[in-house]
Amino acid sequence: TLESNELHRQWVIIDLGKYRKINAIGIKWGNPYALSYALDYARGNDPSYFDPYEPGIWYPFTKNFVENSKGENKIIKIADKPVRVRFIRISMTQSSYTATDGAKDIRDSLGFSIKEIRAGLIEENGKFHDWMHHSPDHDQTVIRVSSTDPWHTAKDMDPNIEQAGIDLIFKSGITAGQPALFPAGLLYDTPENVLAMLKYLRSKHYPVYELEMGEEPEGQLINPVDYAALYYQLGKKIRQLEPTMRMGGPGFASLSFTPDDSTTFTESKWTSEFLNYLKIHNGIDLFNFFTFEWYPFDDIHAPSAPQLAAAPRMLAIALKNIQNNILPANTPLYVTEYGYSAYEGKSEVEIEGALMYADILGKFMELGGSKSFLYGYEPAWLQQTNNYGYGNNMIFGLGDNGKIKYKTAAFYAMQMLTHFWAHPSDSLLEMYPSESDISNRKKQSLVSSYPIRRPDGEWSLMLINKDPRREWNVDIDLENMVSKEKIAWYPLHLTQYSKTQYHWKSDGMNGYPDLSLPPVTMKIDGLSNIALPPYSITIVY
Repeated sequence: TLESNELHRQWVIIDLGKYRKINAIGIKWGNPYALSYALDYARGNDPSYFDPYEPGIWYPFTKNFVENSKGENKIIKIADKPVRVRFIRISMTQSSYTATDGAKDIRDSLGFSIKEIRAGLIEENGKFHDWMHHSPDHDQTVIRVSSTDPWHTAKDMDPNIEQAGIDLIFKSGITAGQPALFPAGLLYDTPENVLAMLKYLRSKHYPVYELEMGEEPEGQLINPVDYAALYYQLGKKIRQLEPTMRMGGPGFASLSFTPDDSTTFTESKWTSEFLNYLKIHNGIDLFNFFTFEWYPFDDIHAPSAPQLAAAPRMLAIALKNIQNNILPANTPLYVTEYGYSAYEGKSEVEIEGALMYADILGKFMELGGSKSFLYGYEPAWLQQTNNYGYGNNMIFGLGDNGKIKYKTAAFYAMQMLTHFWAHPSDSLLEMYPSESDISNRKKQSLVSSYPIRRPDGEWSLMLINKDPRREWNVDIDLENMVSKEKIAWYPLHLTQYSKTQYHWKSDGMNGYPDLSLPPVTMKIDGLSNIALPPYSITIVY
């Protein structure tokens, strides 16, 4: 980057697992080693969800700066009095740039190499108590690092893990002949590989005009300035090769769905620092769209009804946080993965999963979303997390022969949206605001409504009844928001999907739908007294 290492500090954070009295540390350095380093400890943070960038949590030990010109491996006293701490941070900027004898790879002399760390208490009699648990496996004391070397080689390939190749993706039909948004391995690959991928795509004439740069950087604790520096460097190389290629990111694992405050380092603050770096370096033109993933619920074992009622507002808050004076005006929003949860559970393959997917998509488009990508197009099998029941974000069940065994409720829901709601698919469709007066005690809407106006002036309306027990009979009114005049609409059809068409049979990893019928279509003669069964999706058109 030709920038000062002070801007891109490297760090190691030790999580002792519980609070311990600390006044000494010992680092066994490899090559290269740090010529100096600083030592801090965290205070006032939430240990259950640790974020190293949380404002105001780091405090220096009384002897926090260590000169290390020779890479010595000795115990150093870092505090006059023992301090009760759980998290310790080692920050490094100056490397010795030394390598072991015979090293030929440039990476062997870059960065910092630590073989082992000891952290503990030196008693008055000089005896040292090491609180670190040393083990060659995952039972060792938890260590977080700012970056790691891409150490994998060909021998690390796992033949039991399927990773679809580029040709298979385009020839399988999954892209439906449409241009594909492709990932660029910004954090987990090299620029040479990314450029080689682009050259291959062009040689095969595959339609790829957009790249998502990186994936889940905040989940990997990547500093936004470090990510921005990599993004800027790779983005310039891509533009030289492909002048019209559009790029975006950062592919957040999630977005905060509580209003922003000053005590946490949220995705919006992360994005602000990332974009500020690009602006300073005149690289904001390399950022053409914003991407994130959306799995609103971790506890998929909890009752579904309250989650379904809460979900639309959660997404509204999340997008407001990121759009409110953070993103450049008119930046397209892409949700590049979405589903019920990042974990597997039974709700995903029951009717509740279908309602959640439809509601996420409807709300995202209503809030100005540009493109959405449902997670789970390919057939999959049932799994479970933490005894949440077997499930998965999927629209097809996978048979033993590798082919589709059954369709989940999510398949029929998404088919309704693409065939009856957002239709015709090759036309510009206009979304309009709507509201429902059917709410629960928390004033959360129990009926979501998403109206679309088609090019011919006709309307289609999606209604989602998230009440698990009650059928609601609704009247629909359209109004010109300027003149307040009623708009005449005479729909002729209604397509509906509910538990009448679908029922899931739980049987561990062998579960399946013992009732799986397509949605029903019926004629209607007006907008009054339309029945919405419990847990149902209805399209009026």
